[in-house]
Amino acid sequence: MASAKLLGRYEAWFEEYAASYMGMDPEADRAAALKREHTLKVRDEMLFLGKSLGLSGEDLAFAAILGIFHDLGRFPQFAKYRTLSDAGSVNHAALSVRVLHARRLLDRLDPEDRKTAVFAVALHNRPLPPSRGPRRRVFFCRLLRDADKLDIYRVICGHYQEGPAKGDEIMDFALPDEPPVSAGVEEAVLAGRPARMEDLRTLNDLKLFQAAWVFDMNFAPTLKAVADRGYVEVIRAHLPDTPLVKEAFKNISKRLENPQNFYPPSPK
Repeated sequence: MASAKLLGRYEAWFEEYAASYMGMDPEADRAAALKREHTLKVRDEMLFLGKSLGLSGEDLAFAAILGIFHDLGRFPQFAKYRTLSDAGSVNHAALSVRVLHARRLLDRLDPEDRKTAVFAVALHNRPLPPSRGPRRRVFFCRLLRDADKLDIYRVICGHYQEGPAKGDEIMDFALPDEPPVSAGVEEAVLAGRPARMEDLRTLNDLKLFQAAWVFDMNFAPTLKAVADRGYVEVIRAHLPDTPLVKEAFKNISKRLENPQNFYPPSPK
């Protein structure tokens, strides 16, 4: 089983791994620094959510380890393709699994945790969470998805508040800053479900897509954290005041008003 000592070893390894992608050029350094900070914050969010759900010490350590593992593929992705867009390069989750195997990072875990780690990392970026599979694997994958989105909210809200800056294509996926909201995004958000990445055509699409992540959150502590930290309000302030946006955020607010668990809050 995972332990705090094992977590410490993975943390030390990760710092060396992230540092190995620094020093290439300013853009690559910015991407690597962004993903290093994000990884460590997701680790922290996994601990926060795990404690809120009453996980044991071993399960807490394992949850934090998944946070360290989940975006390992982002580093070689940007180094090779100069983008963090999976659509414009490769599936970063699948690449993360390849890193886990190539670096033999799973060897120190017991057999079931190895399978759970691969399952959670491979599926953490899918459009919808897994609904089938062993309870422990599905639980930790859903927990990882929640923690990942919590920290991405922190990153994007800071980005929107800071305003346009050099290198925004890393954050905005080079989408044009135009008024229209695409039909697929509009339909999804008004129906109270997550939008699809492939439907994004404009920066406003991206912002609504991100706000609608609340429909893809699995645990009450996650939804409560989104509400308490004011993430949705920040995104709303950077969207036009149109009837569509007003209606969309009514649905989003309803989701946050009564935080609840949408999956059993235990790996057992």
